Amino acid sequence: MSQGRLKEEEIIALLSGIENVRLNGDESAVVIVDQTALPGKKEFLELGDAKALYDAIFELKVRGAPAIGICAAYGIFILAKQIQADSGETFYKKFKADAEYLNSSRPTAVNLSWALRRMEDVVKANISKKP
Repeated sequence: MSQGRLKEEEIIALLSGIENVRLNGDESAVVIVDQTALPGKKEFLELGDAKALYDAIFELKVRGAPAIGICAAYGIFILAKQIQADSGETFYKKFKADAEYLNSSRPTAVNLSWALRRMEDVVKANISKKP
């Protein structure tokens, strides 16, 4: 059996059934299933700013290493979209501050810091590129 990269439509099909951590329709917020409400209720929370993301991670509303990592990556993505900066350096400073804030919500969560570092690597690799 040969291995290869998945096509974009295959990835979308695989991810379409995931609802415990995802982006909302306009990619302005992270939507999670509030794990603290389970099993009695299935409640969804929309997290659109740094404090809401921090609180959800800190208060264990998002649980499980993979879910925490996904939440962090999506979260820093939406926060990065909100950054207004006139240079790559200014953008990076604000991005780094947001990433450090999110990471402080649960500093021992390996997937949290891993996901934030991966996203930071993307920023660093593209810091000099113009939009």
